[in-house]
Amino acid sequence: MFLCFIHIIDIKDTYEKHTVGDFTNYLDVASQFLGNEIDQTQMVVQSANETLENKDTVFSYITIFNLLKSYAKLENFYGFQFVDSNRQAYSASGSIFTMLDSETFNLLYTGDTPSIIMDDSLVDDDGRPILAFCSPCFRNEIKIGVFFAYKKLDGMLDENTYSYLNQLGNTFLVDKDGTIITKSGNVTGGMKEQKNIYDVILNYADSDTNAITEANDFISSLGTEQNFSIDISTNNNSHVIAAFSELEGSQDLYLVCFFNEKILDSEMQPIMLRSILVCLAIILLMILIIILIWLSFNRSNHTIEKIAYYDPVTGGKNYNYFNDRAIEIMNNNSIYPYMILRMDIANFRYLNEAYGHKRADEVLKICNEIAGNYFSDKELFARMFSDQYVALCINDGDAEERRIRMIEDINERARAIGIKYPVRLKCGIYLIRKNDTDLEIMIDRANAARKSLEGDEKVLIAYYSNSIIQSMRKIDKVESEMVAALENGEFKVFLQPKWDIVKDKLAGAEALVRWMKPDGNIVYPDDFIPIFEKNGFIEKLDFYMLEAVCRFIRKLIDDGLEPTPVSINQSKILLHNPEYVQNICRIVQKYNLPNGLIELEITETLFFNEKEKMIHIMNELKEKNIILSMDDFGSGYSSLNLLKDIPFDVLKIDRLFFTESITSKASTWILRKIVEMAEGLGIQVVCEGVETIEQVNALREIGCHYVQGYFYSRPIPVLDFVKKYL
Repeated sequence: MFLCFIHIIDIKDTYEKHTVGDFTNYLDVASQFLGNEIDQTQMVVQSANETLENKDTVFSYITIFNLLKSYAKLENFYGFQFVDSNRQAYSASGSIFTMLDSETFNLLYTGDTPSIIMDDSLVDDDGRPILAFCSPCFRNEIKIGVFFAYKKLDGMLDENTYSYLNQLGNTFLVDKDGTIITKSGNVTGGMKEQKNIYDVILNYADSDTNAITEANDFISSLGTEQNFSIDISTNNNSHVIAAFSELEGSQDLYLVCFFNEKILDSEMQPIMLRSILVCLAIILLMILIIILIWLSFNRSNHTIEKIAYYDPVTGGKNYNYFNDRAIEIMNNNSIYPYMILRMDIANFRYLNEAYGHKRADEVLKICNEIAGNYFSDKELFARMFSDQYVALCINDGDAEERRIRMIEDINERARAIGIKYPVRLKCGIYLIRKNDTDLEIMIDRANAARKSLEGDEKVLIAYYSNSIIQSMRKIDKVESEMVAALENGEFKVFLQPKWDIVKDKLAGAEALVRWMKPDGNIVYPDDFIPIFEKNGFIEKLDFYMLEAVCRFIRKLIDDGLEPTPVSINQSKILLHNPEYVQNICRIVQKYNLPNGLIELEITETLFFNEKEKMIHIMNELKEKNIILSMDDFGSGYSSLNLLKDIPFDVLKIDRLFFTESITSKASTWILRKIVEMAEGLGIQVVCEGVETIEQVNALREIGCHYVQGYFYSRPIPVLDFVKKYL
């Protein structure tokens, strides 16, 4: 017992030194995090402002509302508004109101540079203080308004980030004069009513002479020092450490925390008492207790760990284990630079469809087992869900080579169990920086890099960078302009001719969209169609294109010209509209067009997930005498089955398919038979992407009558098409 007592005293001293060191270090980390959080908020407001200031952005209330809604999602704002020069305020919630002339309004509106403002007049509905982020907006050097973002200060210091500091004592956010801006929820007693940190210090020390000197030193260091601490002696012979750390880039804001050493005493007393009792118990029942505890601990620990930390599919570690251990591993091995990897198996659904879920799960197990050979005990690898994996990896320059070897081993094992389809891991990487503490943010950034990979899978690795943020801004810009562009007729129809290579004459055309900006610049589909497909705007654009083509054909007929059939691509989102068939028929009938002049192109891959539903829609269209074309034939897995299920009128052979065919004897024979089969079914065949006379001659020899490609013409405006071909 005497030795235990000596040991407990030693533990107390060690624990106290360690805790005090942790306290000051964590105060610095917490202040950096809070400063970065404030800077990030200001960057979001400034980014919204820069988008509106851009001369290419259409200035309208719709644009303002879209910006407010889009950027409000990035931060937990109490309020996000734009106030124009007429005092009209637009809110992210969608409301519009007039902001009255007041000291608060003048305080926020009059500045000409981005700023962070605190004032007694800035409070929320409950009278609690808020922080204002202001960013004035200029166009042609004229101030047209100001973006205001408000964040609540109340409860800011009660988040999990500051829980360690709040456990040790009381936490405050103050300005350079020591005025308390907000405080943690655990502040009680007389300190709860204090307005200045000077009075808090005196409250701890009962306002004795030494405390006044220490309080003055503490206040005078605010505004001149980045870090400072004092040791306060209280009236009950205990000590309180008061320390502050300046928030980076925060315009003289400081995080202040008081650490009472009595907390250590209260925590150590139960430890000492329990130690004595344990010693007595060991003397009496040492062997029995040790055996029982050992058996019980191992059973319970094994069961709990298996439930909490192991993945039921792979038998390896899961995301809970990764989340609990990653920060600890990085802290214990701080000499190493680390990076986060977010991975998934490219086209994993093909494995499920082709080999079944059981075999696909075996691939997941193989990935987990092989990864164990390539990640050390200073690293982590875990399955998150589905085919998603996350890894903590030392950035030692050998990581990429290890990843390549790991994928090779995975494929070798997969082939051994009969998986012929290559297993490819798409990987997003985030290089961890010194100040990074939020694991979830790190994983999200790696995931953003993974999602930035294109679907063609030519590139399977991407690093998180500013280009991802720029891509988000590009999407915001496109989305802010798309509605006005459609209303202003900026989306133009271009036509690419389809050519009869047997009769050497025009056989039809395909309608393609181009975005013509007012300044004459052309935006090509690759830059906006994927965005429209994600946000649903593609539905409006597709119907707009259909009506534009119908109007064009109607004008040709009215002018006495003989129109040519025109095909129009249809998106997947459009086909999910329950009134899709009715809308198509309504537009065609509106212009009273003869049958056979409008052709709808449906990409074969649309039938992959919802085949029965798509077949039903196609049959409905066919009943309405609409010409149907299967686009990109040969790019999927069920082309021939679709031909027997759907009454297609036209097959468009994918360029990659026929390019290989004309250079391979076997492929040439297959393509010839496809053409013969299509003709036997009464289906017209069109080969896309023809660029050379050699391709034309080869296709003519195979028996193909119709082609489309740059050899004959690129897509051209409708007026040029009429002049050249009609």
